[in-house]
Amino acid sequence: MAHHAKQSLITADAARSTNPKCSLALEIRPRKAGFVVLEVTAATRLLDWGVRNYGDVRHEPIAGVKKIAALFDFHSPGLVIIRQRSGLSKETMNVIGAIQQGILMEARRRCIECSVVEAKHVREFFGQYGCKAKYEVASILAEWFEDLAWQLPPRRRIWQSEAHAMLLFDAAAAGVTYLDVGPSN
Repeated sequence: MAHHAKQSLITADAARSTNPKCSLALEIRPRKAGFVVLEVTAATRLLDWGVRNYGDVRHEPIAGVKKIAALFDFHSPGLVIIRQRSGLSKETMNVIGAIQQGILMEARRRCIECSVVEAKHVREFFGQYGCKAKYEVASILAEWFEDLAWQLPPRRRIWQSEAHAMLLFDAAAAGVTYLDVGPSN
């Protein structure tokens, strides 16, 4: 009984310590995750952004979860938004799925609301602004959030691998889509 009461106090403390105006949007990859922290008030503001590397977590996805949990500690988000990946190999999807499940469990343990945004919803949202390609989405996000503009890499050529910074824009796209905060909102 004492354990249950202690657990209830921990849960209540966690709920009080989150910032309902602060949202953490994530783009999860097998070895790293891009993130943006958005504050939603009268005007949506970008508070923080970056990429967390956690290395090869195929056999121990908890390492990736711990790197993201540190963001929970630092920013105390009231909402976590994760973009759902699709069309990848089974092994990659398993790794991403394990990390995602761990993040969702950790967020729920801390009484943080969670939402998963499908890639098709991101495409539909940015389609209304004339964006068809990933680089166009990143470009419009760089316009909306001037702090990200310097992170915008040059347009990728077909023989080039994706720039490290694109994770930021993928995370931002998921967050903006979920929060429905285009330029007029």
